Amino acid sequence: MDVTPDARIAWPTIGRAVLGALPLLAVVLAFQVILLLAADDPADGWAIVLIVMLVIAFRRAGTSAAREATGRPLSHAALAGLGAFMAWVPLRILIAIVGDSERPLGGIFVGLALAVLVSLIGGIGGVRDVRKARD
Repeated sequence: MDVTPDARIAWPTIGRAVLGALPLLAVVLAFQVILLLAADDPADGWAIVLIVMLVIAFRRAGTSAAREATGRPLSHAALAGLGAFMAWVPLRILIAIVGDSERPLGGIFVGLALAVLVSLIGGIGGVRDVRKARD
């Protein structure tokens, strides 16, 4: 993986990484809808499970983007995590509005920071995978 100063961001690589995270994000969305419809208090204990699933999705996006990147793998990882987060946010806001949440935007900024941080951690893992394969 050659990191040169003129390396460009490969947007198709980021798009593929985000698409790879979408199935898990869809499962999280389905869980949120089911909990919204089935229970009065959707935060019973399932919140931790949903957060772990989101972390896995963001890490997966970062890892796959870093593996495919020809340059600047951590930039690709962070952008892939941001893209996966942006795919999840509109649906989460819609669920919060339909669920009559008092603060629908409460966790958005924390979620953004979490998505980028976890995707960067995944990117570091992706870089290590590439280096191991090369050696």
